[in-house]
Amino acid sequence: MGKDAVNINVHDLNTQNWTNGYTTIQKTDTGKWKSTEILVPQGEKGYTELGIHAFSDDFIISKIDATPYQSQTSAAVRYTNSTAILNMNLTDTTSPSTLMVYLPKLNESTKIQVNATSYGKQVGIEVFEGIIQPWETSVWWTRHRLAVRSPDSIVTGVTDPTLVWQTKTSGYYTIVVVLRQYWSEDARIDLAVSMEAQGNSTATK
Repeated sequence: MGKDAVNINVHDLNTQNWTNGYTTIQKTDTGKWKSTEILVPQGEKGYTELGIHAFSDDFIISKIDATPYQSQTSAAVRYTNSTAILNMNLTDTTSPSTLMVYLPKLNESTKIQVNATSYGKQVGIEVFEGIIQPWETSVWWTRHRLAVRSPDSIVTGVTDPTLVWQTKTSGYYTIVVVLRQYWSEDARIDLAVSMEAQGNSTATK
């Protein structure tokens, strides 16, 4: 009931800070139960604490199901100060075709390096603020702020691009590898994602 928004906030158990507006549920006032799916960030202590906040109208939740998220076309990197090696395919279920990689919550001044082997495909690497949810199969760039992109990412793309970047603010980020040509079933990508907090060395996972 009601047409206002319900915010899903995430509690950082290490810093005791909240990420407000992690994602939003928009009520439609239909008087019927609606379902929404939310990709929840991984808690380092084995669980994630959420805060559900309504602005003006009360809300009722029927139930919450927590199940592991499995995808052949997206992946999550769990730890900072690590290097993750991913061997995956780009998907044609998004427009444009992509591979999405979800990063853990990063502190300010975390160095990110992404190396892609694209097997002759023209691709670009982009990093967006926040977690791009699975239902955001297009125009996610209108809902998430672009943090950085590799050279020529938005025009033609390149083969085997590299991106090196240092965060300016703490938060959640999503790496998006974008295909800049027609999709085919052999659109394979090998990705190495390294994260190093300032003043620490990088360990290989």
